[in-house]
Amino acid sequence: MIKGINTINLKASPVIYVDGIPIKYSRELPAFLSVYEPTKFGFLNTNDIKSINIIKDANDLSALGGRGSNGAIFLTTDRGEFGGTKIEFTASTGFMRANYNVNHMGASEFKNYLGEYLRENGASNDEVANNPIFNTSLAQYNNNTDWVGMVSKPARYNDYHIKLKGGSGDANYMFSVGHIGRTGTIEQSHFNRTSMRFNLDYKLSSKFEISNNLSYSNTGSRYSEEGYNWGVHPLFVAATKAPFMSSYSYNAEDQQTQLLADVDILGKSNPRALVENMKNTNEENRVDGIISAKWNIKSDLALNTSLSVSYYNMRESQYRPALGIVMDKHRLRQNANRNSSEFTFIWNSFLNKTGSWGKLIKYEGQLGAWVETYEDKALFARKINAGTDDYETLKQGIVDSASNIRFRSNLSRFYFTGNLDFFDRLLLSANVNTEGSSNFGPKGRWGLYGGASALLDLIDRSRPNQVALRAAVGRSGNFDVRGYYQDNLYFAVSYFDMAAFIWVTWPMKI
Repeated sequence: MIKGINTINLKASPVIYVDGIPIKYSRELPAFLSVYEPTKFGFLNTNDIKSINIIKDANDLSALGGRGSNGAIFLTTDRGEFGGTKIEFTASTGFMRANYNVNHMGASEFKNYLGEYLRENGASNDEVANNPIFNTSLAQYNNNTDWVGMVSKPARYNDYHIKLKGGSGDANYMFSVGHIGRTGTIEQSHFNRTSMRFNLDYKLSSKFEISNNLSYSNTGSRYSEEGYNWGVHPLFVAATKAPFMSSYSYNAEDQQTQLLADVDILGKSNPRALVENMKNTNEENRVDGIISAKWNIKSDLALNTSLSVSYYNMRESQYRPALGIVMDKHRLRQNANRNSSEFTFIWNSFLNKTGSWGKLIKYEGQLGAWVETYEDKALFARKINAGTDDYETLKQGIVDSASNIRFRSNLSRFYFTGNLDFFDRLLLSANVNTEGSSNFGPKGRWGLYGGASALLDLIDRSRPNQVALRAAVGRSGNFDVRGYYQDNLYFAVSYFDMAAFIWVTWPMKI
């Protein structure tokens, strides 16, 4: 958060720009099946970042118009430089260990507790004694299993990155490749990310310059169901499951097999089945491309234009077999899948003019236009109760739920910014822009934003230690009215044992 929360209904996080492309900090869609929230910045390797600039001044935020109310962060990636090729290589590795140990009873203590519990709830001594759980001759009920230790493990991560930089007087380049691999402290959980980036700057002539940015990243992960459903939470199940049970099944002759045990006689899932067979997976792909051109019309006049394209795709899936996992209401087996994507296209052009009036007053001004289109969509489907555990596909089972969401917005902006520098001591800045967003209705679509600031240096700017007075004023907005905003106006209820929704409305005074 930058300067606190400025809204309770719209987005409250700052907009983050990576090489000029606005990136949404948080996802619009809720978590898929667990509490796992993929990061929107998996495509950006921290070794590629050259500079970070936090925008929180009133005048600077007003220049962002409808994106300025919650502040902004500008990240720029590294670029090539004049000279021979330089190679930078970094590698790191490490280990992680989580302490999941909880105080719990051993096998004999748990049996004693269970016997007392049954007696207190009306069972006679003979009924308890005849219960197969308390039969000391049955091997399947006389184990001493460390369930928590079975589903947890030490984790390890590896991070590798290589960067090549160089250039001549006319062309500079930067190319990088990075890979991160990490295992989790829960069995079978892992995370992998591979990223590539290529930045190129070159001069066609003394008047024309072109810059290219191209990046690609792929992220994949597998995670456990660690949400509010305690029946399939591997750590909770492991901490509460009877230690005299076994993770493997027993045949009719009371001999242990190599097959995983099903739900036990006490109604608990098999923790080993939760981490080995129940699969939550996530894969993300992102491509960003920017091409910019600069035409130096005169020494003090230049025309800049850029085209930016960004595409982000995410595939999420869950395979939930029946073996060893408790039934969830009406769902015995489950296959679920969600595909979502985001697409952004931006065209930005501006005319930049610099100069001076005499020797003591310098000025700079920009006049430009920004056009942007954005679209995101998501497709979700879930099938349940397939006939067998052998298929990890939506082709088997009964359709339980399906949804298709699409949201599109367009943005147009016309802007002017200017600076006046008096005597290298007093800097005056101002901007004004008019912005139209399709997120609002026709009557409120266009907004006018502007700001101004003054900076007075009390000591010569060339000195390392500076004392200055600064004042700024500006008007910014928040046009992040999402296509899923209506979700906040519903809440679920139970109506005659069926799922239902209530629409929430408030009286309005016109």
